[in-house]
Amino acid sequence: MRKGQAALEFLTTYGWALLVILVMIGALVYFGVLSPSKTLPPKCFVEVGFDCKEYIVTTTSFNVSVINKKGEGLKDVSVVEASSDAASSLTNCVPSGIQVGADEGFYISCTGDFSASRGDKVNIDFTLNYTMARGTYSQKFSGNIYASVQ
Repeated sequence: MRKGQAALEFLTTYGWALLVILVMIGALVYFGVLSPSKTLPPKCFVEVGFDCKEYIVTTTSFNVSVINKKGEGLKDVSVVEASSDAASSLTNCVPSGIQVGADEGFYISCTGDFSASRGDKVNIDFTLNYTMARGTYSQKFSGNIYASVQ
């Protein structure tokens, strides 16, 4: 009988300790202390063959500088689509039909009304069409920005 009581007291003590730890973690998540969106660093991802040099997101637009690393020039570079989790619509996107040489940079820019305020982090996806300088067929290129609104 003594062994059973000792085992039960042992399990009860550790059960209460585990319950307190779970409540503390729940409180931290509830109040936003453990929010992944606050702790993740800003990033810019683009497909292989391109390099994301710099980017900025404001309350009315986003701009990103991209370098062509395909080893060949591009023609008819145009933004096809741009979307964000914090903007109802992104419009007036450039570039539209430009030519870019090998190892040259170009800017992608879209305007929109972001519902996020300064300091909030937003996620932006964009897609462009381009044709290789010596090519015939159009190809797609996509990228993603995760950054704080300036």
